[in-house]
Amino acid sequence: MKEQKGDKHDGIELRYSDDGFLDEIVVYRDGDCCVHIEAMSERCYWMSLKSQAHEVHANCCSKNGRSHVVMSAEFV
Repeated sequence: MKEQKGDKHDGIELRYSDDGFLDEIVVYRDGDCCVHIEAMSERCYWMSLKSQAHEVHANCCSKNGRSHVVMSAEFV
């Protein structure tokens, strides 16, 4: 399932798995994906953040490997 505000030129997508788990957040600006957050597992999220000239990839994971990491989002 997908919720979307705007489009792939200027918009935000929230993508959910079949069980309702928030799997991805994608932000588009001027036709480019500038933020992409994706669940790699129940314990880790991967992120790509882009400015006009730079890009960084980051991971947010459970440090002890036992904690369940949950992300939620809502349009305001």
